[in-house]
Amino acid sequence: MPKSSITLGLNLREENGMGRSTNKLTAKAVLNAKAEAKPYRLSDGGNLYLYVRTAGKTWEFRYIRPSTSKPTYFGLGSYPDVSLAEARDKALEARKHLAEGIDPQLLKVENKLKAATENAQTLKHKLTYDLLIRLNRMILQ
Repeated sequence: MPKSSITLGLNLREENGMGRSTNKLTAKAVLNAKAEAKPYRLSDGGNLYLYVRTAGKTWEFRYIRPSTSKPTYFGLGSYPDVSLAEARDKALEARKHLAEGIDPQLLKVENKLKAATENAQTLKHKLTYDLLIRLNRMILQ
């Protein structure tokens, strides 16, 4: 069961610019969140959550997947590697992609594949270049 807002030090009744009040997490609340018998999520608003479990704390962004219209969670990184401010920035970026109809989870996978392909091409060119240099040295000797 989640801890009370008093224990976690939440900023209550903070306006989000649209006239609605939200419960924003504070850095202290994130730091003080402790694992319990069952994993639980603390909401920061804007579909950003801190997922607290015995293995550690991770940031998650909840969204409706454009292709299937089903809700899903997108991992933004683990705490303390990703701070509260960084998690908010990543969630904002994911919301921008969703507004354009792009699934942020699929975009992340595509970017990883693209980087891996570029690294493989670079390695291939480097090995070819090294091989040519060795052959030239052997011929010149």
